[in-house]
Amino acid sequence: MLSIDVDLGQATAIAAAVGGLTVACANTPTRTVLCGLDEPLAQVRKQARGLGWQAYRLPVRHPYHGPHMAQPLSSLRVQFDGIRQQSMRTPVFSATTRRFCTDNDDLLTDLVAAIAEPVWFSDAVNHLHAWGAADFVECGPTPMLTNLARQCVPGLRAYPCLDPPRPASESLGDLALLDLGGRRAHQDSDAE
Repeated sequence: MLSIDVDLGQATAIAAAVGGLTVACANTPTRTVLCGLDEPLAQVRKQARGLGWQAYRLPVRHPYHGPHMAQPLSSLRVQFDGIRQQSMRTPVFSATTRRFCTDNDDLLTDLVAAIAEPVWFSDAVNHLHAWGAADFVECGPTPMLTNLARQCVPGLRAYPCLDPPRPASESLGDLALLDLGGRRAHQDSDAE
């Protein structure tokens, strides 16, 4: 996978021109990820750098969010057959289908399919922000999407759940101090 500083239109044109590549993620208005075979990715990376564009390989084992993942996933859905879907109590927006999920959706099938489908992250952040979401918390081991979310909507309040240089108790403690409006609910102990 190759992250490249171009918009979705440019990335789509590059993938079509080179062949063997597809858009995997539209992360920000100016950052797109391509996935596919190593040789075409290396070719695009070299050309992009020659044009002065930032382009770097992502340290992943597989070309996620593209058609090359469809075959390995064919047997994965069967592994979830014993899980029963319940009614949703919280709205869930899918960055692959670009819409809110409903109780009529087969969420397990959709979850598996999402591994081989493009992620429209920028669209999802913009849609949720327009819907009224004011605070975004990235739930993952390293803060990768927090800054991307901020690039999608200037001034967006986005926070990493965990920040590797800091102990987990500090990162999570900071989140606990935020109220839903993005202000500190309690004073820091050293400020009292």
